[in-house]
Amino acid sequence: MSIYKIFIIGSLLYLFALICNNYYFLVEKSYIGSLVLKYRELFISERNGIFEGIIFVSLGIIVYNFYYNKKINYKKCCISLIVSYLLFVLEVFLIKGHKYLEDGSLYISFIFLIPLIVAYFTKFKTNKNILILRRFSTGFYFLHYPIIRIIDLIGSHIGYKFSNYIVYILVVSISSIIIFIINYIDNKKVNRIIF
Repeated sequence: MSIYKIFIIGSLLYLFALICNNYYFLVEKSYIGSLVLKYRELFISERNGIFEGIIFVSLGIIVYNFYYNKKINYKKCCISLIVSYLLFVLEVFLIKGHKYLEDGSLYISFIFLIPLIVAYFTKFKTNKNILILRRFSTGFYFLHYPIIRIIDLIGSHIGYKFSNYIVYILVVSISSIIIFIINYIDNKKVNRIIF
Protein backbone atom coordinates (compact mmCIF):
# COMPACT_ATOMS: atom_id res chain seq x y z
CA MET A 1 0.00 0.00 0.00
CA SER A 2 1.38 3.43 -0.86
CA ILE A 3 2.18 5.87 1.92
CA TYR A 4 -0.45 8.26 0.53
CA LYS A 5 -3.18 5.62 0.94
CA ILE A 6 -1.99 5.01 4.50
CA PHE A 7 -2.16 8.79 5.06
CA ILE A 8 -5.79 8.85 3.85
CA ILE A 9 -6.71 5.97 6.18
CA GLY A 10 -4.85 7.72 9.01
CA SER A 11 -6.74 10.96 8.27
CA LEU A 12 -10.10 9.22 8.63
CA LEU A 13 -8.99 7.65 11.90
CA TYR A 14 -7.68 11.02 13.11
CA LEU A 15 -11.08 12.51 12.32
CA PHE A 16 -12.56 10.08 14.86
CA ALA A 17 -9.86 11.12 17.36
CA LEU A 18 -10.78 14.79 16.83
CA ILE A 19 -14.46 14.03 17.50
CA CYS A 20 -13.44 12.18 20.69
CA ASN A 21 -11.39 15.18 21.79
CA ASN A 22 -11.62 18.88 20.88
CA TYR A 23 -14.46 18.50 18.40
CA TYR A 24 -16.85 16.54 20.58
CA PHE A 25 -19.20 19.54 20.59
CA LEU A 26 -20.04 18.81 16.93
CA VAL A 27 -21.57 15.43 17.79
CA GLU A 28 -22.44 15.91 21.47
CA LYS A 29 -26.21 15.61 21.07
CA SER A 30 -26.24 13.05 18.28
CA TYR A 31 -26.07 9.28 17.92
CA ILE A 32 -22.36 9.60 17.05
CA GLY A 33 -21.85 11.46 20.34
CA SER A 34 -23.34 8.55 22.28
CA LEU A 35 -21.09 6.12 20.35
CA VAL A 36 -18.07 8.26 21.26
CA LEU A 37 -19.00 8.08 24.95
CA LYS A 38 -19.45 4.30 24.74
CA TYR A 39 -16.07 3.98 23.02
CA ARG A 40 -14.44 6.07 25.77
CA GLU A 41 -16.04 3.94 28.50
CA LEU A 42 -14.24 0.93 27.05
CA PHE A 43 -10.94 2.40 25.87
CA ILE A 44 -10.54 5.59 28.00
CA SER A 45 -8.58 7.51 25.35
CA GLU A 46 -8.53 7.96 21.60
CA ARG A 47 -4.89 9.03 21.70
CA ASN A 48 -3.23 5.80 20.65
CA GLY A 49 -1.41 4.27 17.70
CA ILE A 50 -4.52 3.63 15.65
CA PHE A 51 -6.26 6.99 15.74
CA GLU A 52 -3.34 9.37 16.18
CA GLY A 53 -0.20 7.45 15.30
CA ILE A 54 -0.93 6.27 11.76
CA ILE A 55 -1.45 9.74 10.32
CA PHE A 56 1.63 11.28 11.94
CA VAL A 57 3.94 8.36 11.18
CA SER A 58 2.78 8.46 7.54
CA LEU A 59 3.38 12.23 7.45
CA GLY A 60 6.84 11.63 8.90
CA ILE A 61 7.60 9.18 6.10
CA ILE A 62 6.30 11.65 3.49
CA VAL A 63 8.50 14.42 4.95
CA TYR A 64 11.49 12.06 4.97
CA ASN A 65 10.89 11.17 1.31
CA PHE A 66 10.89 14.88 0.41
CA TYR A 67 14.04 15.42 2.48
CA TYR A 68 15.83 12.37 1.05
CA ASN A 69 15.02 13.44 -2.53
CA LYS A 70 16.05 17.05 -1.76
CA LYS A 71 12.59 18.38 -2.62
CA ILE A 72 12.09 20.63 0.41
CA ASN A 73 12.06 24.31 -0.52
CA TYR A 74 12.98 25.80 2.87
CA LYS A 75 11.79 29.33 2.05
CA LYS A 76 8.30 28.08 1.07
CA CYS A 77 8.37 25.68 3.99
CA CYS A 78 9.09 28.54 6.43
CA ILE A 79 6.26 30.66 5.02
CA SER A 80 3.87 27.69 5.15
CA LEU A 81 4.98 26.99 8.71
CA ILE A 82 4.18 30.55 9.80
CA VAL A 83 0.76 30.43 8.06
CA SER A 84 0.01 27.02 9.61
CA TYR A 85 0.93 28.30 13.05
CA LEU A 86 -1.38 31.29 12.63
CA LEU A 87 -4.17 28.92 11.52
CA PHE A 88 -3.49 26.82 14.61
CA VAL A 89 -3.86 29.90 16.85
CA LEU A 90 -7.08 30.81 15.01
CA GLU A 91 -8.41 27.26 15.46
CA VAL A 92 -7.67 27.41 19.21
CA PHE A 93 -9.69 30.63 19.52
CA LEU A 94 -12.54 29.39 17.31
CA ILE A 95 -13.21 26.25 19.35
CA LYS A 96 -12.49 27.81 22.74
CA GLY A 97 -15.46 27.47 25.08
CA HIS A 98 -16.98 24.51 23.22
CA LYS A 99 -17.38 21.16 24.95
CA TYR A 100 -14.43 18.80 24.51
CA LEU A 101 -13.41 15.44 25.95
CA GLU A 102 -10.26 14.26 27.67
CA ASP A 103 -7.53 16.92 27.53
CA GLY A 104 -8.57 18.89 24.44
CA SER A 105 -5.19 18.44 22.78
CA LEU A 106 -5.99 17.42 19.20
CA TYR A 107 -6.39 19.98 16.43
CA ILE A 108 -7.05 19.83 12.69
CA SER A 109 -4.17 22.23 12.04
CA PHE A 110 -1.69 19.69 13.48
CA ILE A 111 -1.99 17.78 10.19
CA PHE A 112 -0.17 20.69 8.50
CA LEU A 113 1.75 22.30 11.34
CA ILE A 114 3.62 19.28 12.74
CA PRO A 115 5.03 17.95 9.42
CA LEU A 116 6.02 21.49 8.42
CA ILE A 117 7.96 21.90 11.68
CA VAL A 118 9.75 18.60 11.06
CA ALA A 119 10.40 19.46 7.39
CA TYR A 120 11.80 22.91 8.20
CA PHE A 121 14.13 21.64 10.90
CA THR A 122 15.71 19.12 8.53
CA LYS A 123 17.56 22.22 7.30
CA PHE A 124 19.77 22.21 10.39
CA LYS A 125 22.64 19.79 10.88
CA THR A 126 24.71 18.96 13.94
CA ASN A 127 27.84 16.94 14.55
CA LYS A 128 26.96 16.50 18.21
CA ASN A 129 25.55 13.32 19.68
CA ILE A 130 21.83 14.01 20.10
CA LEU A 131 21.00 10.68 21.75
CA ILE A 132 20.11 12.49 24.98
CA LEU A 133 17.55 14.64 23.13
CA ARG A 134 15.96 11.54 21.59
CA ARG A 135 15.86 9.93 25.02
CA PHE A 136 14.15 12.96 26.54
CA SER A 137 11.65 13.07 23.69
CA THR A 138 10.78 9.38 24.02
CA GLY A 139 10.89 9.52 27.82
CA PHE A 140 8.44 12.45 27.97
CA TYR A 141 6.12 10.63 25.58
CA PHE A 142 5.98 7.45 27.69
CA LEU A 143 6.09 9.06 31.14
CA HIS A 144 3.75 12.05 30.89
CA TYR A 145 0.44 10.18 30.97
CA PRO A 146 1.21 7.92 33.97
CA ILE A 147 2.58 10.92 35.89
CA ILE A 148 -0.58 12.95 35.13
CA ARG A 149 -2.72 10.05 36.39
CA ILE A 150 -0.65 9.78 39.60
CA ILE A 151 -1.01 13.54 40.17
CA ASP A 152 -4.79 13.22 39.61
CA LEU A 153 -4.96 10.34 42.11
CA ILE A 154 -3.00 12.29 44.71
CA GLY A 155 -5.20 15.35 44.12
CA SER A 156 -8.41 13.35 44.51
CA HIS A 157 -7.03 11.61 47.62
CA ILE A 158 -6.22 14.90 49.36
CA GLY A 159 -9.28 16.68 47.95
CA TYR A 160 -7.36 19.19 45.84
CA LYS A 161 -7.59 19.98 42.11
CA PHE A 162 -4.19 20.93 40.72
CA SER A 163 -4.24 23.67 38.09
CA ASN A 164 -3.12 22.75 34.57
CA TYR A 165 -0.07 24.99 35.02
CA ILE A 166 1.02 23.12 38.18
CA VAL A 167 0.39 19.74 36.52
CA TYR A 168 2.53 20.85 33.57
CA ILE A 169 5.41 21.95 35.85
CA LEU A 170 5.20 18.72 37.86
CA VAL A 171 5.10 16.49 34.77
CA VAL A 172 8.06 18.21 33.12
CA SER A 173 10.08 18.23 36.36
CA ILE A 174 9.36 14.63 37.40
CA SER A 175 9.85 13.31 33.84
CA SER A 176 13.14 15.18 33.49
CA ILE A 177 14.47 13.80 36.77
CA ILE A 178 13.46 10.23 35.88
CA ILE A 179 14.93 10.47 32.36
CA PHE A 180 18.15 12.04 33.65
CA ILE A 181 18.60 9.29 36.25
CA ILE A 182 17.81 6.49 33.78
CA ASN A 183 20.17 8.02 31.22
CA TYR A 184 22.91 8.31 33.87
CA ILE A 185 22.46 4.69 35.01
CA ASP A 186 22.39 3.56 31.35
CA ASN A 187 21.08 0.06 32.02
CA LYS A 188 20.16 -1.77 28.79
CA LYS A 189 17.06 -3.48 30.22
CA VAL A 190 15.70 -0.24 31.68
CA ASN A 191 16.58 1.71 28.53
CA ARG A 192 14.61 -0.77 26.46
CA ILE A 193 11.48 -0.07 28.53
CA ILE A 194 11.68 3.75 28.60
CA PHE A 195 13.71 4.65 25.50
